[in-house]
Amino acid sequence: MNIQENVATFITKLPKVILLCVIIYLISLNFKTTNEAPKNQEVKAEVSNVVPLDAVKKYFPTCTSVEKVNEVHYAVKAGGEEIGKLLVTTPIADDLIGYAGNVPLFLAVSEEDVILGLTLLDNSESPGFLRRLEKKNLFSAWDGKTLEEAEQLNVEAVSGATMSSDAIRGSVKRALEFYLERDGGGFDMDWMKLLQHALGGIVVLLALASMFWGSRMKRWRYVLQVSSVLILGFWSGYFVSLELLFH
Repeated sequence: MNIQENVATFITKLPKVILLCVIIYLISLNFKTTNEAPKNQEVKAEVSNVVPLDAVKKYFPTCTSVEKVNEVHYAVKAGGEEIGKLLVTTPIADDLIGYAGNVPLFLAVSEEDVILGLTLLDNSESPGFLRRLEKKNLFSAWDGKTLEEAEQLNVEAVSGATMSSDAIRGSVKRALEFYLERDGGGFDMDWMKLLQHALGGIVVLLALASMFWGSRMKRWRYVLQVSSVLILGFWSGYFVSLELLFH
């Protein structure tokens, strides 16, 4: 095959090559945005409408402002210097319902990552149930624990106010898990997502190889077709969306 024939063959396959390059770009972009979620990206905004400053001063008397870091983490500051943090359970735990609704709260955390206390935010729970939880020391169950210790702590539900205590326990656990994964646990690798992109990349490379070495790749044709549908299609969602298919 002479040079002109090689050029002509390449030109005829150029649209497919471009399509594959676009798919590779989409896969890499999806991987980047999935695994490089913003960490410690501070959004400076007063949150007095979410967390009353008076409630924060119970734990940090010199506090002058509270600034949002992410959905859970709020930095407590005194004159611009960070003196502690809050882990706030709303909105990430708003789906955990107690007796009369969700039970938003915050954990006050020292600079040493030790929990100073738990405070409930505005809620619709029965005052009688909340008094029972306080008598049973549910609100102080995490006091003095490090964040890692608190995340592993198995706090029992309170009989007679089970729904309220379950909502509080679940909210605390979710906030702790979120914070430790995003801010306290370093880079959190999603191995399933990594495998998904690795297999997707292999499929794309095989498809690219089949364009230029069709005769050699002929025996892999059916494997490539099935892999494209299963991996790039259903699993990665680039060709077929399971959600759109069944909903």
